[in-house]
Amino acid sequence: MVRDERRRQQAVGRLTVGIAHELSTSVQCLGSNLRFLQGFQAEMGRILAFARTHRGGLPRDAAPAEIAWMEEEAPRALAESQENLEHIIAITQAMRSFSRPEAPEPGPVDVNACLEAAVLLARNEWKYTHRIRVVPDPDLPSIEAFPGALGLLLLDLVLGAVQARRVHRAAPGAFADLRISVAAREGGVEVRFEGPDLVPGRICSPVTASAAQRLGAIVRVEGGTFALRLPPRAC
Repeated sequence: MVRDERRRQQAVGRLTVGIAHELSTSVQCLGSNLRFLQGFQAEMGRILAFARTHRGGLPRDAAPAEIAWMEEEAPRALAESQENLEHIIAITQAMRSFSRPEAPEPGPVDVNACLEAAVLLARNEWKYTHRIRVVPDPDLPSIEAFPGALGLLLLDLVLGAVQARRVHRAAPGAFADLRISVAAREGGVEVRFEGPDLVPGRICSPVTASAAQRLGAIVRVEGGTFALRLPPRAC
């Protein structure tokens, strides 16, 4: 493979605005939940201190309904915080896997993880227009490949599939369903894109309304082949 590391880094860098937005949204949610939990802890501490001093009972300004609401909301805030923290960790891990320098020789690559990372990094490009379902193959063995190049290829295809439908969306605000599956096939791995709104000629075309957001940093691949399975005339 002839690789241009600088171009690859620049291509991934084009997604940083969307990635930063994803991280910022999760961090803001974490901050809001932490402030709520701080207030909850302070209020519960005040009530417990009153109960100890007065051998039971509640302060006059402690409304039972408000206490019940806080007791109900606290577990939700903790669960939501955990979910957002895991989202942040997943994004940073995906970004690391895409940004690290490529090794001089191909190595074992988990195609399932590579595809899921690509979909996650592109999330800000599709979350308002698509419902994407990734169907991994749990029995798929690792393949020998350049992980950065393969990841970038999958990322570009995900963006192409999203833009193929987004450019020709029938109704503003309508969501499209896109299913991306991975399966072992004789002599290789199949990545299949399926969706009723995929527009012929758009996924692989470099000319889309959002062409500037496409990546295409792979220069040439030698010693392997790549086949893309799409609906008829989708490419």
